[in-house]
Amino acid sequence: MYDLNTEYFKEIDTKEKAYILGFIFADGGIARVNEVPYRLDISQKSNGRDVLEYIKECLGFSGPILYDQPSKLNGKIFYRDRLQISRKKFVSHLVNLGVVPNKSLILAAPSINNDFVGSFVRGYFDGDGSAGIYYRKDGVIVGNIQFDGTYNVLNWIRSFIGGPSLSTKSNIYRYQIRSLKQLSIALALMADSPFGMERKSKVLDKLAARCEQSNVKTPNNGGSLNSD
Repeated sequence: MYDLNTEYFKEIDTKEKAYILGFIFADGGIARVNEVPYRLDISQKSNGRDVLEYIKECLGFSGPILYDQPSKLNGKIFYRDRLQISRKKFVSHLVNLGVVPNKSLILAAPSINNDFVGSFVRGYFDGDGSAGIYYRKDGVIVGNIQFDGTYNVLNWIRSFIGGPSLSTKSNIYRYQIRSLKQLSIALALMADSPFGMERKSKVLDKLAARCEQSNVKTPNNGGSLNSD
């Protein structure tokens, strides 16, 4: 049997755990075996395998990451890396935290200490968020940060950032931030990250620079996820 810290998610008491929980909320799934929640499944495009390797190390998991697994979508083949952990006790702690089977339409907001909210939101963003920066015809730089998910999770994130109401399409909700004020708040909230996926972090850096240029401060909320 593979090594695993089965008690890892018994309590969310570090920024590292909050980040990984946020990532799983966004991009993980729980499968049942004989109607019992049993297996955690996380997959990422092959260019995001550093996230899976980080999670595997934090969990003390000695099993393999399944690299370059083919996945078909709209008639096209994509290759993804997959981390699967089958251990009833380990998964039961995730279920207690709200990561339930078939969660995409029913996922509730997490119940975690406010000290770890920023790390959770950054993990959620790295799992299923996006950011963009654009140049208007007049040369002004504008940008946005976007989250997709359930109403309860996104409205919970919105409660810390503010900004526009959620939009919805086919039972999937979207929270999109465009104003410099809310972008600055979101960037400060998500400052704690073990690494962030490179493409996204570069865009976030540009958004932070845009806020600075407009005298909208983006304070650093201190430290990294590796210094609890």
